[in-house]
Amino acid sequence: MKKFLLLLLVLVIGISMMLVGISCKGATATETTAAAETTAAGETTAAETTAVVAAEQEYYIIYSGGWGDEIVQEWAWGGYLAEKYWNSKGDNIKVEWSGPNKWVAEEYISGLEAAIAKNPTGILVFPPNLGEDQMLADYYNSGGLLCGLNGSKGNFPVDFVCGTDGFAMGRIMAQVAIENAGETFDVLAIGSLVNEAVASRHRGMDDVWKNYPGIKVVALENQQATKEETAVLAASMLAAHPDAKVCVAPSSFGGAAFAMACKEAGLNPGDKIIIATDKDEELLNYIEDGWVQFTISQNFPLETFYGISNLHLMKMHNINLSTDDAKALGRQLPGPIIVTTTMQAIGKEQLQYYRGIEPPEGFVGF
Repeated sequence: MKKFLLLLLVLVIGISMMLVGISCKGATATETTAAAETTAAGETTAAETTAVVAAEQEYYIIYSGGWGDEIVQEWAWGGYLAEKYWNSKGDNIKVEWSGPNKWVAEEYISGLEAAIAKNPTGILVFPPNLGEDQMLADYYNSGGLLCGLNGSKGNFPVDFVCGTDGFAMGRIMAQVAIENAGETFDVLAIGSLVNEAVASRHRGMDDVWKNYPGIKVVALENQQATKEETAVLAASMLAAHPDAKVCVAPSSFGGAAFAMACKEAGLNPGDKIIIATDKDEELLNYIEDGWVQFTISQNFPLETFYGISNLHLMKMHNINLSTDDAKALGRQLPGPIIVTTTMQAIGKEQLQYYRGIEPPEGFVGF
């Protein structure tokens, strides 16, 4: 108990330091060979730290598709910092990140099979609903620790979810749209009702729209597998509904796609109110030029830093909730079941604070 409470105190103090870029150097890179197109996996060895104890190493994998996208890569940053932080406190953990560069179902599934075959202590996984449910349920039921990233999970059990509150995010998007476009307008949306992380954002928007009879969602389409395909989709939606005033994109590609479609259609910046998500350089440029009014920023490094840390503390399991947790609680482990990270609405006035963000010092991986 004393050790656990001490670690919690140290964690509170250390997080503020780690997340402003204070970290150790010395990451090396390895590659996963499970998929046809995969990204490098970040990896550090125990010898690179000065305080790692001679104990069995805990091994965690951050698994996702889309590692070719800037925003997804930030998940690796938080995992890197979590590994450095806990090893500097005398623990012994290893964090890797892997998966395909694109959102291709076959590559996602084959990469996940390879990740599970490594028998990790725990997995942090973004669930895109590409056929991963049974595989992850089997991993969980075999004793593996499991965290659902982006504040969501698929149709499989997890120990907890960590990240964005999608419902709250959707409400923010809708409220910002109303503040900029009034209370009567048609809406075009590119998102997903299949992926739970994004679907929850649609529900949040609907919770606001329902109070305004003059607001109508006239088109809702699923984001496509690539930015290029999503741009074609946005152009077709705009052509089919030229009078729609508001374009919302609760998934990552849609904001830039709508902006590009408006530009190519000969419209002027501000003719449409575009509310996007995430904050890659392309999207920030569209905000600066006036094509996108706001983007709602998620905080991916926080997700994986807290996700790894919570899995690690669950693994330690030094807080007893009963006289015999294994019998009284079954699979349940002491710890939170929902960890919600912050969000920001980024407009022109906030741009200066979100440009030029660099990976943590010493990070190697992409």
